[in-house]
Amino acid sequence: MMIKIERIILSLALMLLAFSVQITSAFAEKRVALIIGNSAYSHAAKLANPRNDASDISAALKRLNFEVITGLDLNKQDMGKTIRKFSKALDKADVALFYYAGHGLQVNGKNYLAPTNANLSTIADLDFDTVPLSLILRQMERKRRTNLVFLDACRDNPLMVNLARSMGSTRSANLTRGLARVETGVGTLISYSTQPGNVALDGTGRNSPFTTALLKHIETPGADISDVMISVRKDVLTLSGGKQVPWENSSLTGQFYFNPKKVSQTTSVKQQVKRTTQTQRVTVNTVDNNVLDLAFWNSIQNSKDPRDMEAYLDKFPQGVFAGIARRKIVSLTPAKVTETPKPEKLAKLDTPEKTTPPAVFKTTPPVSPLPLDKASLVISLQTHLKRVGCYAGEADGDWGNQSRTALRRFNGATKRSLAVGQATQKALNAVRSHKGRICKKAVVVRERIRERQRPRHENRPPPKRQKRCRTVIAKNEALDEAPWSYVCD
Repeated sequence: MMIKIERIILSLALMLLAFSVQITSAFAEKRVALIIGNSAYSHAAKLANPRNDASDISAALKRLNFEVITGLDLNKQDMGKTIRKFSKALDKADVALFYYAGHGLQVNGKNYLAPTNANLSTIADLDFDTVPLSLILRQMERKRRTNLVFLDACRDNPLMVNLARSMGSTRSANLTRGLARVETGVGTLISYSTQPGNVALDGTGRNSPFTTALLKHIETPGADISDVMISVRKDVLTLSGGKQVPWENSSLTGQFYFNPKKVSQTTSVKQQVKRTTQTQRVTVNTVDNNVLDLAFWNSIQNSKDPRDMEAYLDKFPQGVFAGIARRKIVSLTPAKVTETPKPEKLAKLDTPEKTTPPAVFKTTPPVSPLPLDKASLVISLQTHLKRVGCYAGEADGDWGNQSRTALRRFNGATKRSLAVGQATQKALNAVRSHKGRICKKAVVVRERIRERQRPRHENRPPPKRQKRCRTVIAKNEALDEAPWSYVCD
């Protein structure tokens, strides 16, 4: 009996030792990070947050045992030197991390990062004034390791507008707002501050909404990278009012912890297993609730019935979109109308009575997206009309006959009466709110000037007057001959 007890104790000790070694190895692995934040652009307006974002992320990663290489407000030459330094530091690294905050753009499905001296006046400037994201990914994926990429570079980009104008109406269709989705190698996760093709908010505080949420959760003890990104997505949805949804593309083959939880060796195996099981249950329940919350909201967000919003609040009183739902209830509830008194009640008005003033409902105006300049507004509206199948042209920024025809087709398909004379923010919001295809088949309208076709008989040349000829015979008596000739009128 004693031998059996000793074997059980020995087994428990070995299990505790193995778990302790696993946690210790997570801190012993070599971690290298490259952090770049560009704010002071020479040919575009200065960005308020990227420099702060990069500085704060660098400080957090140093506390998490990362070897950090930081670059702030880098031009093209300095950016190249910093990337080369990062590439050399990756030798024998177990974890590689890249974080970028600043301007970025996509052309032909490829992503480019903009140094502070970038001046994209022509398409050729992409090769000389920007840094392809693929260059950095190649350095990270040369060796099989855990690679993490965080891109807070989907801000509204004035450099893209200049480039679109220089490319012309045809080739500018290959230029799209936001960043494109990137196919990654095995063991790589790429996290975008918003969904591909969309524009992220820059924020009003010290940091952007995405970086604010990332800083809040990246140092959570015992949180896996998947748990961190779910928490980040939920916070950004709340901070942006549902307009910005962080997105990630992952091919990781194992778990990764920024801050592995330290477990005391004196903790019993039974208690540790119980804690792990409870944590897994809470995580599953949290994920399920987040998924149900988002699905429920997507089904009612365009409803005009306040009862749908009340049903959402009953199901998710502390949901991500609870604040928006309450404001919509106020805006959708009609104000009470005071009834006109009937004739038999007019006599009672002679005696003064204390009356309660009618209730006044204050409506909160709906949150509207940030205003866009005219060229960006036209390009965005053409892009979304093309997405819903009403526009077959190129997103060239020219609001011509073809664009107006596309908006008319959208009005007919959705029973709307949007003005088509020019691109408006109201029309952009209406088209953007539809997720799927609306129009059956886009129509290409070719503008040409047709000359008035004259009747067939008017195209004929006037007939020539036919000459009448006759034969005249004049006899010459002297010669006894009768010569003849033709005479024509």
